Amino acid sequence: MPFGKAPRYNAYFSFSKIYEIKLVICVIVYGRNDNYSYALDRRTALGLNQMARQLVVGRDEIIFVDYNSDDDLPTYPEAIADTLTREAIALIRVIRVRPEVHAAAPVEGPPVRESFCRNVALRRIKSETQWVLSTNPDCMLISAGGGITLGALVEKLPAGYFGLPRFELPRIVWETLPRTDPQETARQVLDYANAYALNECVSHYLSAIGYDGPGDFQLASADDLLAIGGFDESMTRGWHVDSNLNARLALIYGGLTNFNEASGGDLALYHTEHSRRISPKHQSGRAEDPFETYVERVTEKIPVGQEADWGAPDEEFEEFALVDPPAKRAIYELSQHTTPAPSASYVYGPESFDNLPPAPDSHLAMFLVDHLAFAKPGSKIGWLREDPDKADWLRKAIKVSELPLHVLDGAAAEVIEDSDILCLEAPLDSEGGDATKQALCEIIGVEQGRLKAGAAPRKIVGLNITHTRFEEPFMTFVACPLTPVSARIRFGEVKQFEAGPIDLMDHFEPGPSGKVLDGKIVSQLGEEGYMAMVRRPILPGHWRVDFTVRKTALSRRKIVMDVALDNQRLAHVAVSKLSLSNASQSIVFESGLDGMFGGFFESRLWVDGKTQVTLDAVSLTKL
Repeated sequence: MPFGKAPRYNAYFSFSKIYEIKLVICVIVYGRNDNYSYALDRRTALGLNQMARQLVVGRDEIIFVDYNSDDDLPTYPEAIADTLTREAIALIRVIRVRPEVHAAAPVEGPPVRESFCRNVALRRIKSETQWVLSTNPDCMLISAGGGITLGALVEKLPAGYFGLPRFELPRIVWETLPRTDPQETARQVLDYANAYALNECVSHYLSAIGYDGPGDFQLASADDLLAIGGFDESMTRGWHVDSNLNARLALIYGGLTNFNEASGGDLALYHTEHSRRISPKHQSGRAEDPFETYVERVTEKIPVGQEADWGAPDEEFEEFALVDPPAKRAIYELSQHTTPAPSASYVYGPESFDNLPPAPDSHLAMFLVDHLAFAKPGSKIGWLREDPDKADWLRKAIKVSELPLHVLDGAAAEVIEDSDILCLEAPLDSEGGDATKQALCEIIGVEQGRLKAGAAPRKIVGLNITHTRFEEPFMTFVACPLTPVSARIRFGEVKQFEAGPIDLMDHFEPGPSGKVLDGKIVSQLGEEGYMAMVRRPILPGHWRVDFTVRKTALSRRKIVMDVALDNQRLAHVAVSKLSLSNASQSIVFESGLDGMFGGFFESRLWVDGKTQVTLDAVSLTKL
């Protein structure tokens, strides 16, 4: 058996068991695994590691809403966890909001809805939370004076809402900071701030807003934020969300209070300035939520039109503590439940085509789980294979990895129709494979139909596809990267079917009697044979090849365009008795599975070498 029993995985550290103190502060941040603007990984690590120094592990928490990261990518906190301190990791709770949520609410603006993200976090704070700090992960909050932290200073706050001026750190400064050493980072930042007079306070002309860039430090009581309906979700363009919140809180308290003045603290807020690369949100001519409507003319504490279900309180988004992320747990558990086996060794070349040695179960399982680990919980994994026992093998691999996924096997048509991710395993030997051929053909046909109807593309994972007769047709119809041979996997999404004629001119190559001249393929006088040809897999069905050739006027020399599968001619047309200088013809033919596998579709233009011929146009249309 490839999978056995092993002890339960435990997170490599946990601070949450150390403290049993009433939760006081919840820090709300959001982001997306897309490297927004510039060097987001460094900026985020600098910010989160400094924030962790301001909080009490086991009492406070940081909620990171990961919004609209691609389904097959880790959340952003997971992706940068190796650059976060133990304290930061212990504080972070991740809430994942999938792309389908964003797609279901098409709105104008960037691919991240800030108000919704912050509301998702706000609706899920723990009941003990007293203070909520809404901020951004690329800002560093540093104790500038006696080292008293935010976690201690909030105990002295009166009722109200609080802000801090934002100081800018030039890129050349923050790029040199040691992100994994927050204490040294803080020391350097304070030294540079003093040397370059960086603590430049820019106040806002409205007392309700307080400072320029107010969203980098907005502290208010949890009760107040919940009572006023959180952030205004009608604001989708990514501008003035923070000012709108302050304007509404001002209806209760009259205006913003400087946090340091209210608490007796000496905190400094530094933003890692990142406008060197222009992002859509910060480019000139950008669209903004109107300041006059959402800030200057605000008269209601609760946003006008805000639904009662702001922040989607009943939606069960994926949540996990960063100390114990599902993907890390999955690879640990899988390693503990696999039987060790020697790694394969082979030569990658003609002699190993369609003849690679089988990979150990553990090897194949790991590369497959690599494509499944970040799938949405409950996703259905379709399994199409020649070996019926492999479905149980995959179920065991998923079970021991503790991934909340379901395996579908059985009738190919049902599996293809009902799955969220499709896995197709090709046989390793050079014989057989008819079921795999038929399954791949059906996958492509069904998926192209779904795409035409507006459905989202599904991931297609091909196992044992690499360096086999299945590779060329798979990569023709599935947009996929060139994964290493040792991964034994090709993966991607089925390409959208071209409704109109497929232009084959860029695919044609000169034959023995042809050459390329000025971007066209022309015949070589005196050379009889094929002057131009193309070879590619095609789906089964009825097709038509349309072509135009140009020849010497009044010439009646013989020219032949044919269609073949694996050199076996299916149809042809002769252009020998046409005296016009331009001749356009069509060939209609039918292809079966052989047009995808082995006997690929070929189209060839033959000349007798007695006259000059140019191939001007050629296209392929599915009828």
